[in-house]
Amino acid sequence: MIQDGMYDGDTFFRDAKLHYSPETYSAYTTAIKQFKAFSQKEISQVDRNDVDKWIESLLENNNSPRTVHAKLSALRTYFNYEKGKREVNYNPTYGIELPDIDDGDPRPLVAQEKFFLREAAKDHLRDRAMIETFLTSGVRVSELINIHREDFRLISKQIYVRQGKGSVERITLTTPECAARVKKYLNTRKDHDPHLFISERRKTKITRQGVYKIIKGYVISAGLDIKISPHSLRHTFAVDLAIAGAPFELIMELLGHADYQNTKIYAKLTNKARRNMHAQYFR
Repeated sequence: MIQDGMYDGDTFFRDAKLHYSPETYSAYTTAIKQFKAFSQKEISQVDRNDVDKWIESLLENNNSPRTVHAKLSALRTYFNYEKGKREVNYNPTYGIELPDIDDGDPRPLVAQEKFFLREAAKDHLRDRAMIETFLTSGVRVSELINIHREDFRLISKQIYVRQGKGSVERITLTTPECAARVKKYLNTRKDHDPHLFISERRKTKITRQGVYKIIKGYVISAGLDIKISPHSLRHTFAVDLAIAGAPFELIMELLGHADYQNTKIYAKLTNKARRNMHAQYFR
């Protein structure tokens, strides 16, 4: 058996039981064991990308932002402990940006909000293409940052998602406008990095944190709800499909959901969106 810090016999669990309340101890051990089962890695091999994917998974499985914050706090405490024991060289949970705490259901953007968000980024080719990709393909942040230029098939309007949730590959679709904006952005690139979206300063693959900051910046400049995040744009894509009458099986396939239960939430969101649209016309 691998002697690894993620196993039940680790001294962290023993010490945590002595220093934390039973409730905190239970929450911490549950979160840490969940991450261990998700990553399938030894503690010394875990990096920030693994934590990013776990956070995405938690959000995709309808954990509230408050719950995700709590689980990340537990994992951060664990890695700090192991760093103190010199089992790891750094804490991969640092620098992870999370959505604002809001225990309500994810709220899709209405048409006016989508217009203002797009307008806010209209003078920046990369960012405008990125927003359009989120709104018309439904990719996750962890997927978007790993898309290669060759993965975006401009003619067929398809995106090959090479590192989806659970390492499952899939093809999702987008629109002619999105393809045109991506092409226009790529035509300005002089670098040789294979990734579709890169950091303009480092000229390398953009980070998850970088994407969050970009979207948050345009949300603020457009005067929109500060709780809007890349995850909100993915939800908007799914709700737009549902409102248009797309079958849940198609939504499930395009989103990369393995569990039908994760897609059924859009039935509820669709009803809310219809009420919101109705309210815009009958005030």
